[in-house]
Amino acid sequence: MKKTKILFFTPSGGRTGSELMLWYLLNSLNHEMFEVQLVCFKDGEILQDFPPHIKVHFVPTEFSLSDKIKFKFGINRFNEAISNIQTQFKADIWYLNTIKTSNIFPLAKKFGVKTICHFHELPSVWNDLTAQELQNCLSADMTIGCSQVVFEKLCQVGAKNPVYFTSFSDLSKVKINLDRIQELKKGLQIKENDFTWIMAGTPDYRKGYDFIPLIAQKLDAQNVHLIWIGKPIDNGINLLVAKQVENIKMKTRVHILGLQKEDYYNYLALSDGFMLTSREEPRGLVVIEAAFLQKPIVAFESGGISEFMQDGMGQVVESWTINDFVTAMENIMNKKTEFNPINAQKRALEFDVEAQLPNWEKIMLDFANNDKC
Repeated sequence: MKKTKILFFTPSGGRTGSELMLWYLLNSLNHEMFEVQLVCFKDGEILQDFPPHIKVHFVPTEFSLSDKIKFKFGINRFNEAISNIQTQFKADIWYLNTIKTSNIFPLAKKFGVKTICHFHELPSVWNDLTAQELQNCLSADMTIGCSQVVFEKLCQVGAKNPVYFTSFSDLSKVKINLDRIQELKKGLQIKENDFTWIMAGTPDYRKGYDFIPLIAQKLDAQNVHLIWIGKPIDNGINLLVAKQVENIKMKTRVHILGLQKEDYYNYLALSDGFMLTSREEPRGLVVIEAAFLQKPIVAFESGGISEFMQDGMGQVVESWTINDFVTAMENIMNKKTEFNPINAQKRALEFDVEAQLPNWEKIMLDFANNDKC
């Protein structure tokens, strides 16, 4: 059987949801059906963890003065690099893993290759693109929405060939160490009867990082801990939160721990509940992992979370008020909200790579064999 050749494009090789899902996908892909290579624009940390049989091309988007002078004379090193990769690999499909790779479309047209744009983003991120860049993404031969709410947005704006396919995680990677969990609890001075909430994500406005001091102040409970793990960024929101945590008097203890690659799952496991504070969240891989670890979830109605949550998993707060969010947290802590850990884990397994990969492979094969695309 002739293999379908796919050239994937991803922006940074970092630990964002879209790039982690790509990593899970390429680790599990049936390589008797597909031959794939990857182009990345930054030498990100997860690139070293990709399977050795997948060739990774690092094509930088920052150029020297010499490169810029050559560009004035019509020599575009970026385009040359991509062109050389395609000439050698002869991909059937160019797969743009996020809308942040929209600069690839002009080259795709040059080669006459089929294009897929995978939308892992809702409109707050669309805002970062020009109208033409977004239109390029929407005009791909197929667009994929990572959740029902994203798929509906694609239909509303007239995407050429929108398809719904849910984001997934690789739950086989969820490994915890009970001894290490006790060490981490001791380090944070978490006592046996304390209740610990956790959130994992980039500490920015879209993720609701600025809500953390306000939630802590409203809870104001001596036996409650709030943990945020995620790669710190240099912006005003981070300074605001740091100052508020330092200056606002509160009993609730707040722990801003930065990126925790090695202990990521141990921190999720040591928590008693997961708080999704995002203002906008297309799907959210971390809620899948939290549910798999049998943690109750409290979330703002931020997008794809309502498609994931079921009765007995926690609560989705629709009002967008801190008071209601904290009330939902307190109802979990006081066992006023029903929580079924077995059902939560079963729900998470529906979004595991093992369950979802066959669906993705069928979409790809149907697309590759459709001459009308």
